[in-house]
Amino acid sequence: ITGVPKKLEVKLDKDSYIPEETSSIFAGVYDQGGDLYESTINLKVFDSKNNVILDTAIPSGTSHKLKLEKYAVPGDYKILSESPDFMVESKLVVNEFEKINVYYEDNGLKVSNEGNVDIDDGIIVTLDGSSYNLNLNVKPSEIKSYDLRDKVQKDGIYDIGVRFRDKTFTVNSNIIDDRGTFEKLTGNVVGEGGVVGSGMIYVLLILIIILIIYLIFS
Repeated sequence: ITGVPKKLEVKLDKDSYIPEETSSIFAGVYDQGGDLYESTINLKVFDSKNNVILDTAIPSGTSHKLKLEKYAVPGDYKILSESPDFMVESKLVVNEFEKINVYYEDNGLKVSNEGNVDIDDGIIVTLDGSSYNLNLNVKPSEIKSYDLRDKVQKDGIYDIGVRFRDKTFTVNSNIIDDRGTFEKLTGNVVGEGGVVGSGMIYVLLILIIILIIYLIFS
């Protein structure tokens, strides 16, 4: 009996995935007797923003391993499977994944977004016996830096506690307050996008101007 292709079947090894996991996509053409039929199947995968992330051909009855990127966009991915006789559309689901990494580098506390969703929240930083509520607003792969030099009494080795939601991180740091005199007076918080000055800087500038004028005319 000559086999006649009757259907194209596409299966995944899991219902959903998170970034950096590997999805196994099986595709097979079957004949009228339920046996695998020799054919070539083109696989094309589109992410949730309709970008093509896979375009390949596999023999009928085999699987293709698709490793998701670290910051794979969450949502429903479309799988388009096509043989000479059939075309099947199915989906692959990438879940939202939230993760941060905390470390101390270049005299600053760094918090990086290692997940695939934006984070707009806060962290609680504990250092030298005091706690501070700080904003955390980072997109996937972004890093935010916090200047904590004005939060210690002297240079030295400190354990920094960072609480984000239900997770607590402990970071060992060597904090050296190498700021200039004026910067120490005004204080600041340095973010990855630049410097946000304290309101005190404007008050001090006004006081300095008044002092200069007084010294000139006194």
